[in-house]
Amino acid sequence: MKSSRGAFALLLGALYLLMTSAGCVLMPIDAGHEGVLVEKPFFFGHGGVDPVPATTGRIRVAPTTQSLMSTFAPVSFRSISISSRPKTRRFPSTRTSSLTSWRAVLPS
Repeated sequence: MKSSRGAFALLLGALYLLMTSAGCVLMPIDAGHEGVLVEKPFFFGHGGVDPVPATTGRIRVAPTTQSLMSTFAPVSFRSISISSRPKTRRFPSTRTSSLTSWRAVLPS
């Protein structure tokens, strides 16, 4: 009696695992990259670009999903120095501004 319950639970667990992971593919995303997922379903749903990028690691996707890897590199923009001599101050002031942002680099 006890062995039949254990065998039934094992069979039920194996069936659950088979049903939940059927039709899925593990897609790796390398360190320092982000994946842009393009969904291309056969029958149900709608295709298109997933609005949320996939981060580093492995993700489960449908076999028809395509992944575009992109890297992010810092880009720095510097403006020129502006020297001015306001009427209210006796010493000239120099202002310099800079901006650093991240730019996505897609493979060609």
